[in-house]
Amino acid sequence: ELTIDDALGEEGTLTLTGEADAEAADAIVQAAGSAADEAGADVDNQLVVSTPPPPQDLPDSLNEILRAQPILFAVASAEILPESQPIIDEVAQILNDNPDGSLLVEGHTDSDGDDGLNLQLSQARADSVRTALIAQNVAADRLTAIGRGESELILVDGEEDKDASRRIEFKLP
Repeated sequence: ELTIDDALGEEGTLTLTGEADAEAADAIVQAAGSAADEAGADVDNQLVVSTPPPPQDLPDSLNEILRAQPILFAVASAEILPESQPIIDEVAQILNDNPDGSLLVEGHTDSDGDDGLNLQLSQARADSVRTALIAQNVAADRLTAIGRGESELILVDGEEDKDASRRIEFKLP
């Protein structure tokens, strides 16, 4: 509830500071307009709502979870295997608990097969993860899916770790 004191006068300025999501900001603007109307004041609504970026450690936290329990796909497919649903649920919950900012969902493959097909597969897998997270109420405009193909392989002692190379990662845009 917002009230404007009559002592504010004709030239008074009311400044509100703090954090609010877009829905709360709209409610504040409406409440300020209603309160000003009741007080007989003219209102120049100048409200700026900015969304802070996600915490810098959010992508790292998500990637740590995915390293411990990667999202699994059907062979040569973007179909997420049913046994990976709990990890999708966990990642979605963390994203919903931290609703600010945008993230990249990156798909990666190993070096087996054609480079072009690997790039397409990695994009399709990133898209599948994005879609699965949106289905868990993560805001679609927060997530951008991108396929990296085999461009960022995981090497161990100079040799490719194929299992580790096939992965989903989260990064800040």
